[in-house]
Amino acid sequence: MTTTTIDRSHLSTFTKARVRFHLLWAVVLMLGVGFWSLVFVGPVVAQATERTEPVSGVAVEETTVMQTQGSRRSRHLEEVRAVVVEFEYAGTQYRETLATDDEQLGDVTVYLNTSTERVSFDAPAPIDFWGWFWGIAGGLVLAGGLIAYVRSIAGTIRLARFDTSRTPEFAVEVTSTNVRVVNQKKAATPKNTAIDISAVPASAIDGIPAGRELVLTAQATAAPGVPQPGTRLEGVFVKAGATSGLAVVRFGADAAWWPVSIGEKIADV
Repeated sequence: MTTTTIDRSHLSTFTKARVRFHLLWAVVLMLGVGFWSLVFVGPVVAQATERTEPVSGVAVEETTVMQTQGSRRSRHLEEVRAVVVEFEYAGTQYRETLATDDEQLGDVTVYLNTSTERVSFDAPAPIDFWGWFWGIAGGLVLAGGLIAYVRSIAGTIRLARFDTSRTPEFAVEVTSTNVRVVNQKKAATPKNTAIDISAVPASAIDGIPAGRELVLTAQATAAPGVPQPGTRLEGVFVKAGATSGLAVVRFGADAAWWPVSIGEKIADV
């Protein structure tokens, strides 16, 4: 009895690399969400939901308080002028010490944040255009990143479950190849090398016009070699019905499958 060994080494190498990438992507997304929430969303939500009331009060005493002064490099504590203000709101008596250079003893108007009970001489600034812009734009960018992340995970799962006994759905003929270093700042190792394969359909492919030039991009670590011009590759898209994106190809019926990303070649300008 003869046992057929299915070579999944190239698929496994690519899948493991994608899993590591997904973990890194998840960390970046979480940091992005945290930064966006803290810097952009938090202040906008606070301004939109908190209520600040102008209240009449009386400055009854002059005093001083310690306040941080100077730039970031020369920051220091300094004694500054302040006044003690007494006022009543909703049946509660308040006595607050507020730093000021301008307010004198006597009648004054203060602004009470009824959510935090913070008191200030300054009226709250309205949410400006850039506050809304960065809050919304940041949310859209993160939403796009999350959608792409989910799609990438789905592709990795499909690849991990790929049935190597599937019948090829298309065939392409290689016209040229280009081996390139992905990150020019790093050494040209196999992990940092990609193979761009230009090809044309050798047979009809649903959704891809005849003669349309395609580019198949493979990772050097997950490819059996660099195909030469004139080589015929047969393959199948990992997602049913797809005409671009993640696919697996092979040199022939007895060869191992290996993963590529397929897209249309952009014409040179």
